[in-house]
Order: sequence, then structure tokens, then C-alpha cells
Amino acid sequence: MVNMWYSWKSVVLPILLTFLPYFLWIMNTSTEFGHSIKTNYFSNESETVDFDYIVVGAGSAGCVLAHRLSQNNLVLLIEAGGDPLAIQNIPGGALFMVNIPEWDWSYTTVTQSHAAFGMQDQKLKWPRGKSVGGSSNLNYMFYLRGNPLDYDNWARITNDDKWTFENVLKYFKKSISYKGKFAANVKHYGESAYGNMDVESRPYSPLKTEFIEAGKEMGYDEIDANANQRSGFGDIEANIRNGARWGTYSAYIKPILDRGNLIISKYSQATKIQIDNNGNAVGVYYVQHGIRKYARAKKEIIISAGSVDSPKLLLLSGIGPRKHLESLGIKVKVESEQVGKNLQDHTAVFLMPNTINQQKSLMPFRDFTMSQLWNYMIYGTGVFTNPSAAGAQAFISSSIVNKTGVDWPDLQLYMFGSGHHETVVEDFARIQGFNATILRPILSPVIGRDGFYIVVTLVRPHGRGEILLSDKDPFSPPIINHQYLEHEKDVKILIEGMFD
Repeated sequence: MVNMWYSWKSVVLPILLTFLPYFLWIMNTSTEFGHSIKTNYFSNESETVDFDYIVVGAGSAGCVLAHRLSQNNLVLLIEAGGDPLAIQNIPGGALFMVNIPEWDWSYTTVTQSHAAFGMQDQKLKWPRGKSVGGSSNLNYMFYLRGNPLDYDNWARITNDDKWTFENVLKYFKKSISYKGKFAANVKHYGESAYGNMDVESRPYSPLKTEFIEAGKEMGYDEIDANANQRSGFGDIEANIRNGARWGTYSAYIKPILDRGNLIISKYSQATKIQIDNNGNAVGVYYVQHGIRKYARAKKEIIISAGSVDSPKLLLLSGIGPRKHLESLGIKVKVESEQVGKNLQDHTAVFLMPNTINQQKSLMPFRDFTMSQLWNYMIYGTGVFTNPSAAGAQAFISSSIVNKTGVDWPDLQLYMFGSGHHETVVEDFARIQGFNATILRPILSPVIGRDGFYIVVTLVRPHGRGEILLSDKDPFSPPIINHQYLEHEKDVKILIEGMFD
């Protein structure tokens, strides 16, 4: 592990690398990551085990489902990866956790025809977590509920009022232990005996105050993005506990590692859902350490393998568009033209470079010091508590939305208070997939200067993509084609966001 870090041309200081083995030892012997998750090892391929529920994918959703269902049922949780790594507990290391195949599926899109001109091969990287906790072990830990109008819209589409924001709000409140800056807002926050997910404000957020004040100068209010979200500028609260990542492994799986009703099968990739003659899903085939295995569900099989691997598994199981499945020699069990369709992503544009004349931003080679490492290890404070110095955010309604007379923001701006460190071009190329040849002339003139980045994001994209199988081999990566910016409204809205 340490040798791999030495090989990275990253922003991690040599001093951090020197003390990393001791740091990992401390973390691994602590209550956070000191337990190894129990697993099942079936003795041979023909052995069958019955469960009440089988959950495929131990990610952000799967861990929650396994926690709840195993209270009164026998549950098998199938996960392609292994235990979460101790180093993933450090928010400041989030940027360097992606594109490592041991814990990231490292997917990429196909070449885009209308977007990604500054990326390698005009492809975009799609990090997806591969360990117990899934992408909650990789992400930036932002806690965002979404706009209330989104939920009300789902209620309208489904003709089911249970999806309105007022009706789902109680579940948001129930699921969290809130220690953020809006605790006085008892309508949207409160104490709950079931509050597994910690939510806190990050005390280290460079340039947050300046960004929010700039928004006020432009006429925007300071907002709480998780209450009645509307246009405005505000803080980014996060799923952290005492400065450390608090993903779904820590929140939902670690507390019940000794629960007899939950079996976690690690390093197990689901390859097919068995469908009986009546069209019912009755079991799951999976491969663990090269051995094909099978488990049967008495009640339900829940596929929570994420937006990429869930449709992939359905397609491999013969559930999906007939023409696509038959072209690959897969027998159609359930014909459904919608499997793999309607793919949506928050298309984003980086606005850079932005420089400042004061030493207020994060400059890793300057700020990653022994004292900061000590502060994090002992007190859970300082620069290591925040990935890429994620400072603040804004929500803005485009002119298309404003014409409706309803404040329903379709643009989100992230501000990262990170300067232009010495290896910034190489890091952007390795982590984000930027084309270094294109990026270097843009950033080279500002290397070594403090600054920040703005990321303009489409909240409700109009364009849709799809996920297809490349072949019927379950271990082949799927075809991901979002078709970014092929819808003219997405282009118009993004341009507005860049100039507003």
C-alpha cells in the first residue's frame, strides 16, 4: 500500500508517507476499522443455501437494506469487493481513492461526440465503489437531500403521495444524527434513536465565507440546501463523524458485524439472477474466488448494485430489450425495453484557473504538515478533514426555469478552495481523466499560486443515456454512453451557469 502511494505523483507529502504505516496501524486497531467483516465460504459449487432475502451490492443502499432486513430475517449480502480500507476514512484522501481497481470499478464512458473534448480520448471516468460501503467509501461525503419539488414531482409521476417531500422528510430525519449548523430548525432536523448517518458541518472550508458573501452581493440569500432548497449560496454539510468519513459501512454494517442473521459474502461478483418458469426471481449465481456459487431467496432478491451494475446484472439475467439481448446470445426471460435506459448524470464543467493574492486556499505541499497530521489523528480537525477543500455551493435557476415562475434550481455550483499546487496537471489527468496536453497550457502560468475552482453542474439534465452489455461475459465492463450535451437545453443551461 505504501509503495503504491510512493509511486503516485500526487499532492501527498513525503512526511505523510513516512508516517502512513503508523497511521494505518492506529486506524486499523481502532474501533472504526479494527474488525474484519465475516463472510461465507461455501464448500463447493453445488452447495445451495437458502436465505429470506438476498441483497446484491453492499454499497450506499445495500448496507442500509441489509441492516434493516436482517433484524428479523436471514439475509445474504453479496459484495464484489472486500473490506473498506483504513485510509478511506480520511476525507482529505478521497481524491486519491479513485481509479484504483482494488476498490473502484474504474469505469469509463464510450467516446463522446458532443462533450469531453478536454478529456483523454473524449471519455469520462465513472468511479464506482467496490468494497463494503460502496461509493460511500470513495465520494466527497456531501449530504444533500435534493429539492422538495423533485419529490413532489415523483409523487405526481407515480400518482403516489408517499413520495412528496413532506412525507419523506420524516425518514430523512429518522436516518441521521445531526450535528450541523442548522440544528435549531426542528422541522427539518432532530434527534432519532435510529439516526445512523452522522451529518456535520466542516470547520475547515477555505474561502467558504468569501464565496457565500459574494453570492449575497449578487442578490442571493444564504440557504440551507437540505431544508426548503431554493436559489442561493450556502454551506456543504457532510457525512462525517469527528472529522472522519462516515459512510454506510461505518453507519450500518460495523455496528451489526456480530448479528447472526446477516451473512456478507465478500469478493463475490453476482453473475446472474435465476428466473423460474413463472417469471419469478428465485436465486443468484455468483463467483467468489473463482468458484461459481448459488444462493436461493425465499422472499425477495434486491439488486442494489448501483446505476451501472444493476442494469448490467439484469441484462445478463435475460431481463431487458429483446433485440440487444438476442444479439449477444442471451435468452430473454423478461422483455423490458427500459432496462439500461434513461441514464442521467450531473454534467459538470470546471471553471479554472481562478487565483487570489492571499494564502487562504489549500496548497497541499505547503499545508500538509506534521502538525496538521497530528491534529487530524488526535483531534479530527484540520486540512485532512475536507477533500480538495470543498468549501461551499450555490443553487441557481436558469432562464428556462425562471420563465415558469417557480424557483426550482437546475444549476448547482461547487466551490473548491484549493490552489494550484505543483502536480495539479498530473493529478487532474490521473484522477479526473483530463488531457494533460490540453490542460497544461491553461494551468502552468498559475502553478504555485493560491486560488479556487468552480464546478458548474446540471442538476436536472434533459439528455438521457444508456447502459448496454459489451458481451455476455459477466466480467466484461459494460458500455456506458451518457450522450453528454447532445440535448441543446443542457448546453444552453450550462453556458448560463458558467457566465452567471
